[in-house]
Formats: sequence, C-alpha cells, structure tokens
Amino acid sequence: MHTTVVALWVDAALETALWSHVGDSRLYRVRHGQAELLTEDDSVVQHMVRSGMLSEEQGRVHPQKNHLLAALGIDGDVNPHTVVRPVELFEGDAFLLCSDGWWDGFEPADITAALHRADTPEEWLDDMRARIAARASPRQDNYSAVAVWIGNPGEMTIARFEDTVPRGLR
Repeated sequence: MHTTVVALWVDAALETALWSHVGDSRLYRVRHGQAELLTEDDSVVQHMVRSGMLSEEQGRVHPQKNHLLAALGIDGDVNPHTVVRPVELFEGDAFLLCSDGWWDGFEPADITAALHRADTPEEWLDDMRARIAARASPRQDNYSAVAVWIGNPGEMTIARFEDTVPRGLR
C-alpha cells in the first residue's frame, strides 16, 4: 500500500510556515485573492510536464497523471520535498492541504472562489466537498482536505489592484 502526504507547520509566534510533501497530495495558498500551488507532484506526468514533453493542459488530462514516482510505503528511500527556509505568513493567508481525489476537480480559481463564499474554514471545505459530490464521478478517488486560515481571510483575500496607487490618491 502506498500513500501520499502533505504537511504544514505554522509558527504563530514567528509568523512563518514550513511545508513538506511526498507524492501528489498538494498544498495551495490563497493570498490576496490568488491561489498558488506550493508543491509539485511526484508523478511521471509532472516530470514530463517539467521536462517539456507535455504541456500543462496535456498533463491535467493525461490518463496516467496519478502514476507516482515517490510515495510513502514504496521500496527504497523516500526524500520528502521540504521548503529550505521558513516562509513569512501574512494576515489573511489561507492554506488548503489536499489529496489528489480532492484537487483533481479544481482549478486554482475554483479554490479561491470557494474561499470567497466562506465565512469559516469548515464552510470553505464544505463548499468544495459539495462540488466533488455533485460531479458524482464513477472513478472518484478517495479525497481529504484540511483548511488553515491565518487570521480571517475575508477582505484580505480579495485581489487588491489598487495597491500600486499612492495612499494619498485613494
């Protein structure tokens, strides 16, 4: 049996975070209205995308996108991917840790849209869980997710295009 994992360490006192992963469980961060994938899958297809053999779009729909190069429980050593140094946290950062059965049906914009509709981490997850259930895919993989909010994303997650306007001109 093989499994994947993603872990997030938050140091509230230092206002920093570290993360690590193995396999194709992912970590997304939503900051100022933009969702960003912070991990890179340990899969054959992701390796092909990274090397230029496939485009991002081809990789998303490739039938072997879940064939893993690394996972917990495989023979041999597993080298988790861990950020090198702590990353600064900002008020309103929101993190989504999720398995492939969860992220497979969402684009980053979908993750951000669900966050904007939510008042709590539970509501954020419930919104996405309902979308997974509504798809009723016959090949639905198991799915799990954890939401972590730094403060309350609320207005902090909305993209601020006026950030370049000097304060006196607003």
